[in-house]
Formats: sequence, structure tokens, C-alpha cells
Amino acid sequence: CNPCSSHIIQVEGYETQQRVCDDCYDYHMLISGSSDDIPSVELDDDTDLAKLYPGLGLSSQFPWRLISQDAHFNQNLRREFYYDVSPSTPLCLAIVDLIQDIRLGAGFILHCCHNVSIQLVPDDHGKVNEEIDHYFTISMMENLLQNAKLRFTRAGDSSGVELCDTYLSRVDLLRLLVSSQYSEIPSIQELTRPELARRVRDKLIADDRYKLAMEVSTKCLLDTSAVWSAWGMACIRAGDFNKARELLRHCFQVSSQSSPSSGGSHLLERIVEQILTSPLVSVKQSEDWSETVKNAMMLSEQRHDVALMDSKRFNECCHYINVYGTAGMMVGFLSRHHCWKEACTHVLKNKCSTDVFVNHLWIPGLKSGQLEYLEECLRSTDPSLSKWEQYLTAVCRLLSQRRLYHILYHTQLFMKDFVRSAMTCIKFYIGFSGRSTTIEELYLRRKYLETARQHFQSAIEASQPRGRMFGMSSRDESSSRGSGGTLPRNMNIQDMQTHIHTVCLQITITELLYKASIVSDTLQKPVPVVNTGGIGKEQQQPATLFSTGIVRGEVTCHLLTSCQDFTEGFQVAYEIISAYRLPANRVLSEVAKQLALKERYVDVRLLVQCVQKSSLSSSELNDEICMAAIKVLANQSKEARQLDKHLEKLIQAITNDKNKIKALIQCGKLKNAYLVAIKARLHEEVELIADVAAKANQLGVRDICEKWLQQHQSHHR
Repeated sequence: CNPCSSHIIQVEGYETQQRVCDDCYDYHMLISGSSDDIPSVELDDDTDLAKLYPGLGLSSQFPWRLISQDAHFNQNLRREFYYDVSPSTPLCLAIVDLIQDIRLGAGFILHCCHNVSIQLVPDDHGKVNEEIDHYFTISMMENLLQNAKLRFTRAGDSSGVELCDTYLSRVDLLRLLVSSQYSEIPSIQELTRPELARRVRDKLIADDRYKLAMEVSTKCLLDTSAVWSAWGMACIRAGDFNKARELLRHCFQVSSQSSPSSGGSHLLERIVEQILTSPLVSVKQSEDWSETVKNAMMLSEQRHDVALMDSKRFNECCHYINVYGTAGMMVGFLSRHHCWKEACTHVLKNKCSTDVFVNHLWIPGLKSGQLEYLEECLRSTDPSLSKWEQYLTAVCRLLSQRRLYHILYHTQLFMKDFVRSAMTCIKFYIGFSGRSTTIEELYLRRKYLETARQHFQSAIEASQPRGRMFGMSSRDESSSRGSGGTLPRNMNIQDMQTHIHTVCLQITITELLYKASIVSDTLQKPVPVVNTGGIGKEQQQPATLFSTGIVRGEVTCHLLTSCQDFTEGFQVAYEIISAYRLPANRVLSEVAKQLALKERYVDVRLLVQCVQKSSLSSSELNDEICMAAIKVLANQSKEARQLDKHLEKLIQAITNDKNKIKALIQCGKLKNAYLVAIKARLHEEVELIADVAAKANQLGVRDICEKWLQQHQSHHR
């Protein structure tokens, strides 16, 4: 009775009401005393219960008619009421028509659609109710939504009409999912929420049902790029490259004026990686794989710049990068697979920026250990390297900033940039460690100065026939661009000759200091340093002639106070002072002070003699050197006889009487100063001597000074 019966009663042995046949129901109603309106009659086989008790709703024409005079019967009838065959959409709409508020009725219909769509959703165990006709249910929902849309239109509710259109599109999507045998059918309300719709789409993608996923994305207004990319990737994995191209083109916005976004770049990297790892199952079945591998191996043996990759993969990767990528991506891809010559050609053909060349071509070549082969490719594409000038200059600038001077030197030699190569050799001589440098270390590094001199000479020889250096335009020879910030802007032949002279002088200084250190056993003693402008030892370097004028003066002073053969040292010092126009009075006065402090009194006198014999000779310079030494000697705590001997000789070397008087006063020889003053009739100096004598309590000297002043007072006036 259960499938077709229209009667429900409480049957003994069952907890809930059960369906029974008509006879059982009639019999139960007769024998039960639940209703006083049912008379007790005896029935025979010919008794018509429907005619006898019309109020019981037993007629087949109107089985669910209410009895106005029996409230209890009506209550039970409402509780037991159900559709006898299938849900009735017209009946539902007829009942909704009783609602006076049209907008409220339309909203109730939408609520009913949601409840009906839930019947299509599987339970927690993934089982679907087999008693439900999915297509009929979807058609019923569509009918209800059309009626609701009409009601919203009559009510003038545009938002309701739009909501109905949205629900109708979701109903079409439900019909498509059902027809595609998709088991996890969502409700109509779930499809209206983007996050839940996105979950359905991702589940379809995971199940490789890309067409359904695309329908969900389109009808639910989701981003379709995720479906296109996953679909295209699947085709790549299957080796169907042609179809993958057609699908993946929807993921990119091709524009020649702008670079792809970060998301597009990431997708492009994934595509290339997928192509490289694809099993290529769509390759023709008749293809001889052994022959393919053999050809690839032969190709890799003939050309070092082609990676072991079949042409199908390589061409496919190049297609995507050329169409959707940037020049940097293409150069980077070719570099990763050691296609150096193709990468160089691509850089020149597309006029790539220097950053692309440095970051995507040159640095990968350096890291892979194939820099020499890359340089061969650069030279083969342009033997003069003129097209590569700006790129190689950018490389040199980067290496200088990162303090990679050995690679910088190699690159400069490759460019035949002898001037910058010489400057880098000078850096090698100075050193980069930031720690103290000994004279022995400098002596061992003098080979770099020899190399620098050769480079300067090569630059001069190379510039004479062409009239210009490497990297200089013929119109403006003085506008050379520095490769690391160390090359002077106006580096012409005369400047290079000046640099050669500086290098030669520094070599001579190094050799003289080394000889002196051997004699004095100070090879491990640090040489004087100079700060380059920073903080800490890393910004310190040895004082050399390659620094500023002040440092060159310190180098000259250090040379004269350290060398053993003072005459030889003075000749070098004289060349330094003359070449760089150093203030001779400051430099040589400081030398005299240092010699006096070291008690090298003979060398002080020898210094005076060397100055007098040179073109630097002048009375002012002579007196200044002597007075600088006397000032130090006057404060020495040595025996009087020994000091007097050196002081007298230095004082005698002073030519100016006033300077001689000042020197005698510093030494405390006031009487001698008085004699020099009265001999030269220097009235002011006599007064000065008198004042000093009074302060020193030398009354005798004071008295003779005052007496002389009184005798010559009228004459002085």
C-alpha cells in the first residue's frame, strides 16, 4: 500500500502513521470510535461508504475536501494532506495568488525555489535521493522563477527582477550539471554566493571537468583565467601544445607597450616549467624516440650553447615567452639553457636595456662558469664591441660597486679598455682588505704597478692612430664615461703620461722604503694610512701618490725620514714636489721636524744643503727649514755641549738676521742674539731681547740692551 495509497492512519506496531489501502482505511474508520459523527452501521459487501458518509472525504473525486461542521476532521485532514501524484506548481501559485502583497508573494516563491533546490543536494554521505526527478524539479523551479519575475515586474521592483534573472541563470547551470552527471549538485542559493560558487568551480577543476568549470565561472561571474590556465596546463601535460596555446591565450593580455603583471609572469614561469617537464604524449606515435634522442645528443656535441632539449619543447617555450613575456624573460630563458649566442642576438635585435643584459645574460654566464664562452659570442656578433659598449660599461659599473675588482679587471681587458685596466691594477696595489699594510706587502704588489704602466702605454699607442680612446666619441674626446667612478673625465694622452710618471715614482718610493726597512728591520711595520672618507678600517688605505695633494706631501715626508740614502731620497722627493706642485716650505719643514725628533741632526744639515743645491733654493725656504729643526732641538733634553754643536751649525745656516735672532732667543742664547741685533742695528729686536732677558732674569743682558737703546734712541727717532 505504501507507494500508491492516499490514506494514512496509525497502525498498531508502528510509531508513526502509515499508508494503508482504501479497504483498511474504511474498516478502521468504522471500528474506531474516534469520531462521534460516524454512525455505527453494519456493512455488507454492497455498502457504499462514500455515499453513506460523504463528509469523510472518501470519494475519489474530492478526497481532500474539508467538512465545515467538523473541526476535528478538518484538523486531521490538514495534517494528513499531501500531493497524491507529484508536486503541483499551479496549486502552489494558486495559493500564492491569495497573498495580497505581490512583492511578498514573489519573495515567498523565491524562498520556495531555494527549498526545492535543496532536494537536489546530496546528503552528508554523498547519496542522492533517487525518488526525486531532477529534470522535473529543475523545470518546476524555472516555472516558479518565471512567475516570480512577472510578479516583481508588476510590483515595479527592479532589484527583484534582477534577482530572478540571476536565479534563472543558476537554474540553467543546475540543469547543465545534472545533464553532465555531476554528483555534487549545489543549491541555487550556494551558486549565488561567490565564495561557494568558487569552491564548486575549484572542485570541477580538480576533477578535470573544465567545461563545467568554465560554465560555472561564466554564469556565476567568476574569474575565468583560473579555468583557462588549469585547462591549458592539462593540455601541456598531455602534450597537446596546439590546444594549450588556444586556451592559454585567454589568460594573457598581450601589449607591446607594457610588461606583464606579476601574476602573468608567474603563470608564464609555470607554463615554461610545465613544458620542460611535459611527457609529450601527443607526439606522433610513429616517431622514433631513439632517433630523436640521438639527434639531440649530436646537436649538443656540435654546439655548446644549446641545452639538451628537443626542438618541440624549445620552440614552445620560446613561443610563450616571445608572445606574452618580456625581453628580459627571453634572455633569461636562453641563458639558463646556455643558448648564449641566441641570447646575444636577441639583446641586440630588441635593443634591450643594460639591466636586462647585466641581470639576465652576463651574471648568469658568470655564475655558470661560461663567461669566456659568452665573451666569444659577444665578439662574434660584433668584433669591434662597439655595439656592446654601453652594456659592458654597465657591467663594469656594477662590478665596481660590488667591489669585484678581479672580474672587473678581466672585463676591462676584454673591452681593451687599457686605461680603466690600469686604474684597476692601481687598486690591486693599494689593496682592499681594510687592514694595515706593511711595506713588504706593498713591495710584493709593485708588479701591479708595472702592469698598470704597461696598460697606460698600450692605451697611448692605441689612441694615437685612432685619435681617441675606447669608449670616446670622435666629436668629444674628453667626454669619456667612467666604468667605476675612478677614471678621470678628461683622460687624454697627456693625462695618461702623467699617470705613468706617478706610477714610476710610486715604484721608486716602494723600492727605497723596502731597502730602508730591510736595514732597519721594519718590514712588518704598517705604512701610514689615509682615510678615504668613511668610518672604520675598511675605509682606510695606504698613503700613496695616487691620493690627494696633502697625502702626497705625507708620502714625501715619510720617504725622506725613512730612506737610508738621504741624497737619493731627496731627488725623488724633489720630483714629487715639482710634479704635483706641492708647497715645498710645508713639506720640507715637516721633514726637518721629523728628522730632529729622530735626532738625525746630520740629515737635517744635509737636507739644508740639498735644498740649497736644488732649484727650490731660497733664503725663506732655507731659514724656515732651519728654524723648524731648531724649534725641536731647543726643547730636547740632551747635554748642552752636544746640542750647542748642532744648534750653532743650524743657526749659522740661517741667512736672515731677524730669523737668526728668533732662533737664538728660542735656544736661550740672548747675548748672541744681542750681538747679532746691534750689528744689524735692529732696534725692535733689541727691545724684544731686553723683554725676554727680563723675564728670564738675565739682568746683565737686559742692562746692556737698555744701555744700547738709550744711546741709539735719538738716532732711532
